[in-house]
Amino acid sequence: MNQKKEYYLITGVILLGTLSVIFMGIVDGTWRKTQFTDFQDDQETYNMLALQLAKDGTYREEISSFRRAPGYPAFLAILYRFITPSPLIVYAAQGALFMLSIILLWSLVSYLFPYPYRLVPPLLLALSWFAALSVTKVIPEILSLFLLLLALWCFERCLSSRRISFTIGTGGALSWFLLIKPVALAFMPFIILLFAVRAYFIFPRARGAALATVFLVLIPAVIVGGWIARGAKKFNSYQIQSGAMILEFKSREATAPWKRIFASFTAGLAGDIVADSIIPGYSDNPDPYYYIDPVARENFALDAKGYTEAEKELLFTARAKERILKNPAKFIVAGITGILRQNAPMNHKGNAIIHMFSRKSHPDIPYALKITTLVALRVLWYGFLAFVLTGILKERKNWQTYGMFALWIILYNGMNGFFSHNEARYIIPVWPLYLIFATTTLMYLKQQRSARQNKRI
Repeated sequence: MNQKKEYYLITGVILLGTLSVIFMGIVDGTWRKTQFTDFQDDQETYNMLALQLAKDGTYREEISSFRRAPGYPAFLAILYRFITPSPLIVYAAQGALFMLSIILLWSLVSYLFPYPYRLVPPLLLALSWFAALSVTKVIPEILSLFLLLLALWCFERCLSSRRISFTIGTGGALSWFLLIKPVALAFMPFIILLFAVRAYFIFPRARGAALATVFLVLIPAVIVGGWIARGAKKFNSYQIQSGAMILEFKSREATAPWKRIFASFTAGLAGDIVADSIIPGYSDNPDPYYYIDPVARENFALDAKGYTEAEKELLFTARAKERILKNPAKFIVAGITGILRQNAPMNHKGNAIIHMFSRKSHPDIPYALKITTLVALRVLWYGFLAFVLTGILKERKNWQTYGMFALWIILYNGMNGFFSHNEARYIIPVWPLYLIFATTTLMYLKQQRSARQNKRI
């Protein structure tokens, strides 16, 4: 294979990714949002936190309705402070990170796949409409995607070159990632353990493996640990963000009647409109909003009563623990439903198609056509996920090569499924790992086909 030709091809993939970003921005209309007043909800909050941080260097959690992780507002603040406070700068920076992510993914899979298969994951990432759409939104998914790929790339470079200096990049990228997605902090010991085991087998001396592991642990311990210590001093809480509210609403799911839980599971699997057949009107007020909205209202009410952040966290956490311990089976089913929600296909707006259609919406579309459309989309999507799962199972023996990727997919999905409100966009940071395993399945099928053809000859 001519290496120059491959460079031309990956350049074409990057250009395709650029066109994908532009196209999705036009389709969704996000490219028109050029003023801070155009944003609402999470995007508005991230902007307010970042503008304050850029202005006087202080991170004021009280700006938000609940305490948020600082990683993404810090990224925005850097752009606003050193370039200019404008959403357009955010779009440009995130566009650059998306293109760099395509390059990192290509470089990462170059260790794994021969040509032309190593072009498949970056090509699919460039064509991933929901990732491209996130570029022109003020949300942390693109930055998280880049940081995780950078951490994994440095991780593999450290082990392949046996240069401990790459662990500094891994530790730094992981630290920033954890300050954006603190839910991942819970499974970091498993990630570090796998790194240590792989390093032990690869480094010629145990001392080198131990030193690399120490660097990997030390950097997040200082950066993330420092932020946790700040929270403990200021709020009397060891949480990076207010996870107690999430735990509260997840525990409320666990107290629902089994009929509601089954309807929610069915919605996660097939869509809200199908769940209507179990509970009529379910799609008019579906999960998780059925539980999130009351918790948000209670949070505002507690603020009005003068509750501190620490007092709210203690209250929510204590109640949540009690509910979960009383209803463990329901909590587990609700967690599995959460995994289904965040692994749902997304529409052109970047929203899960779980909530697409209901008996009241689009009355001009026949009910049978709605069901047929949803089933067709689900079949295609679950077919792709079957490719991913097959790849994970096929490569289980190659744990030193693929174990880290599989671990991130499994643990990230598990923690978000049980301890987040399961927005489909949360899958974006680990999406390239899905593409890697789907490609391994594609290679396996091609090899099987070639083997059958050779037998016939």
